[in-house]
Amino acid sequence: MKKLFILVIHIYWCLIPKEKRRSCIFSVSCSNYVVQKLKLEGTISGLKAFLFRFKNCQKGYKIKLEGDQFLFYTVKNTSVNQNDVHPSIVKAFYDSNNFNKKMKSATVKSKLSTVTQ
Repeated sequence: MKKLFILVIHIYWCLIPKEKRRSCIFSVSCSNYVVQKLKLEGTISGLKAFLFRFKNCQKGYKIKLEGDQFLFYTVKNTSVNQNDVHPSIVKAFYDSNNFNKKMKSATVKSKLSTVTQ
C-alpha cells in the first residue's frame, strides 16, 4: 500500500512542475515529508503526515512572540516548531527592518509569497 502512495506522489512530481505547486511554510515540502514518513514509518504514519500537512499547509501564518521565543502558527492555528519552518520565512522575519517593532507586537501576521515546495 505504501508503494502505491509513493508512486502517486512521484507521478505528482512528474506532472506538476515545482513552480506550479502550492507554496509551503515547512522546510521540507509536504510531499517529500510524506514520502519520508511512508518509507521510514509505514503507511499509517504516512497517511497521518499527509492529512496533517494537507490541513495545515496553506499560504499565510502567524508569528507570536512569547518571552524571547517566536512561535509559528498555521492559518488553522496549529503550532509549528521554528526548526520545521522554511528558513527563508525565519530569515525574512529576523532580517526585517522593523524587527524591534515586531518584537513588541504580540502577534505578527505575514503572507507567504516566494517559498515553494
